[in-house]
Amino acid sequence: MMVQETSYYISQKDRMLKDLNKYAQPMLSELAQRYSSQTAQQILMQVQEAYAELIPQFPYIGGKANPLTTNLVQSGYALALYQAIQAHGGTLEETGELMHLGIEKQLNRIPYFIRRWAALRKYNRQGICRLKARAELSQQRRYAGDWVFDVVEGNGIDFDIGLNFSECGIDKFMRAMGAAELTPYLCNLDYVMFRACGLGLQRTKTLGWGCGQCDFRISRKGDLLPAWPPHFKERGCGKDAANQYKNIPSAWFKLMGFVFKTDLILDLVDPSRGTGRCVQHWCADIVQVTTAAYIGAQLVADLQRG
Repeated sequence: MMVQETSYYISQKDRMLKDLNKYAQPMLSELAQRYSSQTAQQILMQVQEAYAELIPQFPYIGGKANPLTTNLVQSGYALALYQAIQAHGGTLEETGELMHLGIEKQLNRIPYFIRRWAALRKYNRQGICRLKARAELSQQRRYAGDWVFDVVEGNGIDFDIGLNFSECGIDKFMRAMGAAELTPYLCNLDYVMFRACGLGLQRTKTLGWGCGQCDFRISRKGDLLPAWPPHFKERGCGKDAANQYKNIPSAWFKLMGFVFKTDLILDLVDPSRGTGRCVQHWCADIVQVTTAAYIGAQLVADLQRG
């Protein structure tokens, strides 16, 4: 068994390199525009070399018996690209955009009705039963580099099926390779794929952002916005804008309450609301603007903290 585990990826090397070319070739024209035709070819060669070096380093998670093996080895495409782009002075963001364009072009080669059929089949009754079986198996944690997740039943209104990942093979692999910063861009590709298949996806947390889990909420029908530039909604690990009010000192709310009480008194004293009305509106404007500024500052601070 151990021989199979250590030699699995090496035995698949030729096929894996061919699959890499299918992913990398659509990027050639984009690379040529950014650099030059010659440099683009050099980058693709470096991607192949880097990926060949990664192949023996992939952790064994069950081989063909585990569908997520494909996800793991394909994440190596992005890592090899990242390394090659860095060698030519490129950035993480540039790598993320190239990944996005590459997967988008690859998906668009498949007719939409086939993409849609495959997606619906994956999340029909039988597909969900298979997911539940895999989720139960993942809880055994047989392979250290594997995913661990559970299935959440949807109500058909908010979402149809949910997946909570407490461990992610890609996240673990990228951290082991010293490239954890690439993971959020890989996570962003989920939106590209779900959109290409006409599925809906809501997610507020990912392990790639250091959250406790990845919380997928999937709808069989959806209309997602373009995934580039990335929105990175998961960066806050589920903290929505409403939660920002918790950070506002109580004095602000007391001041707002005072203004509203003043409004009521002025109504009683002077129904015509001449000068008093102007003063009250002026005070209310100050409170609203300063409160909005405070919330905005909190949001910016959270984003900077990542």
